[in-house]
Amino acid sequence: MFSANHNHLLNHSWDSLGKHLKVTRRSIQGEQERVLNYFAFCIEGQRVRNEGFGALRSLKIIRKEKPMNKRYVMPAGVALLLTLSGCSAISEEECRLGDWYQIGLVDGQSGKKSYAATYSEECAEYGVTVDLKTYLDGRKEGLKTYCTYENGTIVGQSNQSYENVCPAGLAKEFLSGYTPYRNLAQAQEKLSAYENNINNYKERLGGDSLSNDDRKTIQAALKSAKSAKERAEYEVNRFEYELAIHKIDREIGQIHQQLTAEQISDAQKSMLNQRLVKLNDKRKFYDTLSTTENTIQSIKNIADMF
Repeated sequence: MFSANHNHLLNHSWDSLGKHLKVTRRSIQGEQERVLNYFAFCIEGQRVRNEGFGALRSLKIIRKEKPMNKRYVMPAGVALLLTLSGCSAISEEECRLGDWYQIGLVDGQSGKKSYAATYSEECAEYGVTVDLKTYLDGRKEGLKTYCTYENGTIVGQSNQSYENVCPAGLAKEFLSGYTPYRNLAQAQEKLSAYENNINNYKERLGGDSLSNDDRKTIQAALKSAKSAKERAEYEVNRFEYELAIHKIDREIGQIHQQLTAEQISDAQKSMLNQRLVKLNDKRKFYDTLSTTENTIQSIKNIADMF
């Protein structure tokens, strides 16, 4: 994705930055890799935005979201490199088109923090003034779509971060869906990482060129990874139980609301009450599983101490 000139510029800049900051060669290489990945992300995102901008220009109803869901925290001195990369929050065409309500609407629907200051700064380079009120009105409307229970479950299940953008009146409902699903998604991701580590250590131990010291080191790492995997499995089970109980509690709450409705027949009440009995039994079952799992884990933790 990068030309030889890009790589030469980055290598030269990182060498100079490393000498100036007196950082280690390993940390420089790590940061270099992060910035290379960042550049690739920006260029690909700009390509997608440019392809989709034709629709915005002709219809004025769609704005392609910029490819940044999370802020990138960079070391000192990298800002210049990012400026040279051309990875901006908004393009010149978008600034000049000025469909600020739609831009704000999409930002809100995407759960992004306000980019009013960023857009103002970048559009000022083209002599364009952002209509802040219109942008913020659109974003406020867009957040109504983002900050729902249903969307919270989707965002949590996909293990996306939440930028604390929902207003007080909507945050509780969004987080009610987001938190249990995100907890499980994070636990599953950790478990997968430990499983990959274990497979990697086993593969390395299968080699014939390892020294005795290296073999002992990898064996110790494998043992540690297996212990971490067991803890991760416990976390996955725990959050699966919590999610199951959360779903049951939510359905129980909905049934109670239905039972308080004025226009409800006796037959409907009977069906709802029967469903409540089943749900309560199911909840007790998961409570028992969760308690048993916690007890087993506590015993394991005590055993590990000896």
